Amino acid sequence: MTRRLPQPDTAYLCWSAGAALDPVNLGLNRADAARIFNGSRDPQARRQALAELWQCAVSVDDAHRLTMRLAAANALLAGRLEPVPPPPGSWRSPSGLSPAAARLNLPSSVPGSLAHPALVGGVQRYYVGAGRRADRHLPAGLFVALGRCFAWPLHGRGRAALLSVWLATMLFAVWQRRADFSDGLLAHLVSADYGLSVPLTLVAIHLISQSSLAALARRLTRAQVGVGLPPKLWPFPHLRVDTGGRAEQLPRAGRLQLVAAPVVGSLALLTFMLTAWVIAGRQNAALAQALTLPLALVAASIVLRANPLARYDGHAFVSQWLGITDLRLQSLYALLGQRRPWHHQQRALSFTALRALFVASNLFLLLVLVLLAHYTLPLVTQLLGGIGFLLVVLGLGVMMYKQLGRPPMPRSGLGWNGWWKELRDWRPTRNQIIFFVVVLLLCLFPYRYEPSGDFEVLPSARADVRALVAGDVREVLVSEGETVEKGQALARVSDAESRAKVAASEASLAQLKADLALLEKGAKTEEIEVAKGRVATLERRARFSRATESRLIKAYKEGGISVDEYERARGTAEVDEQLLEEARRSLALIESPARGEMLDATRAEMARAEALLVFHKEQLEQTTLRAPISGRVLSDSLQFAVGSFLERGAVLAQIEQTGNRLAEVKMPESAIGEVREGAAARARAWAYPGTSFDGEVIAIAPAADTATYGQVVRVQLTISDPEGRLKSGMTGSAKIEGGRYPAVYVFTRAMWRFFMVEVWSWLP
Repeated sequence: MTRRLPQPDTAYLCWSAGAALDPVNLGLNRADAARIFNGSRDPQARRQALAELWQCAVSVDDAHRLTMRLAAANALLAGRLEPVPPPPGSWRSPSGLSPAAARLNLPSSVPGSLAHPALVGGVQRYYVGAGRRADRHLPAGLFVALGRCFAWPLHGRGRAALLSVWLATMLFAVWQRRADFSDGLLAHLVSADYGLSVPLTLVAIHLISQSSLAALARRLTRAQVGVGLPPKLWPFPHLRVDTGGRAEQLPRAGRLQLVAAPVVGSLALLTFMLTAWVIAGRQNAALAQALTLPLALVAASIVLRANPLARYDGHAFVSQWLGITDLRLQSLYALLGQRRPWHHQQRALSFTALRALFVASNLFLLLVLVLLAHYTLPLVTQLLGGIGFLLVVLGLGVMMYKQLGRPPMPRSGLGWNGWWKELRDWRPTRNQIIFFVVVLLLCLFPYRYEPSGDFEVLPSARADVRALVAGDVREVLVSEGETVEKGQALARVSDAESRAKVAASEASLAQLKADLALLEKGAKTEEIEVAKGRVATLERRARFSRATESRLIKAYKEGGISVDEYERARGTAEVDEQLLEEARRSLALIESPARGEMLDATRAEMARAEALLVFHKEQLEQTTLRAPISGRVLSDSLQFAVGSFLERGAVLAQIEQTGNRLAEVKMPESAIGEVREGAAARARAWAYPGTSFDGEVIAIAPAADTATYGQVVRVQLTISDPEGRLKSGMTGSAKIEGGRYPAVYVFTRAMWRFFMVEVWSWLP
């Protein structure tokens, strides 16, 4: 059975009725001592009472010395919140002791300290003892009953393991459907239902956390607990759990459970909500969407409160586990090179560990502030305007007060001279002065502001390589990625038909020239006979070509011959038909008497034949596909193009100009004022995170565009890429060189801009 220690009846130091000391020599009689040290006055109130009694100013040191004299004579009794001060020097390790004995903690008179370290701040933050009781009581039974539904994992290791497995399973299920969760969260924000879901979720988190605390306190202390509202409800109404100080007498394991109760209750709430979301996701889409934002808020609350670097549940848990009730203050004093007297450590921590804790805690606080200022503040301000800004500032103020405020217990009469006096008497060392001067110089250092934005690589110029004549690809002369010059041959398509047409056009032109000569000098009988014989020969040849073409068409359809053979036969038939027509016209001209009209017609036919010959030669030349510009070849099908048929106008490949690249940067409108044409720029692509590409601003868009996170202005850069590593469509981040400002302004520019624009707009 756990040994219960007696609990003091008063909160602060009280005069012992059985004291043998007569305080007359100290300027008091027994009645005055009993009135001043009545158990309800804190050190400050006692000092004021002494000043009224003695009719003079009483310093903190004088009051402290009086308290020490009375404590040394065993004339004072400890209170729940104030122990009896130790004798001077008792916090120093006595000489001549063994190392093990030197590490023993001196007993204090705080309740329970004879069995285990007292709760003088870490757990006192959660429990309302004397002097901090709630004055607006509520029915505690309802809160205890509610808390039992969420604090059950703390009733045993098996139940804790059950919650862990359950929560891990639900998190895995949500991760598998993370796309649905993100879509539902976005839809919930767009629908503007957050105006109701956010406050209800915050109220539920606070209610369940305090109810879990009340239920576990009732279970561990076996005594009634009180739940109520504090006298001051600022900044918002909140509950307090009053255990009457019984929680301070619990063993260490019980105190750790009490400190963990609010977070465990929130974890149980998160598990229940995740289960509801998983079930509703397949049956009720509206309910699943409504649960997304509350789930995110509960998870964020747990992460923040359970973090030991923030002065919430996680920090209190570590403080109780280490037995260091003023862990944050000890880390601050360690940074200044001092150790807090009498506030000992049950588990000794070195100066290095305490300083590391102080630095890590403040870095975490700074990170939270930066995230809130960079993401939460603009979003809430955009949604709610000035009211949203005030709400965020109020929340930041509450958080800063929680992080930097003093623990709720008196700091006088504990063997040292007080918080403010010690800080007032503190003098910086040489190294500390150097440190502060260096920090000040760094804040005033002229730092160049470089606005940044997302960029995308654009090609400087791009041209398509198209087939100008139809045909199957016979040869590919380059490969993808190869650099070519303008006019260089890239591929060749079948040219049999084109060559046949060129030959026919040349023959037709030669025939017309001969006909013109005959017309000009007249034809002989022998020439007429030769012309008739030529017509007869060409008629037989044309019939044979048509028969061959018909036979090859059937064979081609059945797959018996190649495309090239078929096209060659078709071209031969067309050429024979054309030669026959030319021969017939020539015969008609020879047989008819020469007239001026016939001579003109023949000359016109010659001109047409010459133009047709030029056209057919151009078509023959176009069977070779050439690069329209110099650059790099782009094609995902070039290596498989041989044998494929290209229709006229089909794209075989693309040529992209190399050298300097063009990039488009989407610059936020808040930073465009620092961007100038001709300004130097630097870009880093995701593909080459260790390489910085130099560039220059060449153009700024005349209008802003709407993007996901606000207005942006498109800025074009030329980027030097001599090695050709950047590919079109690659993305990354780019910085543009701006002006120089003090470093403290550069890193707080967003805050200054907000006050100079948004807050200025609120002024009448």
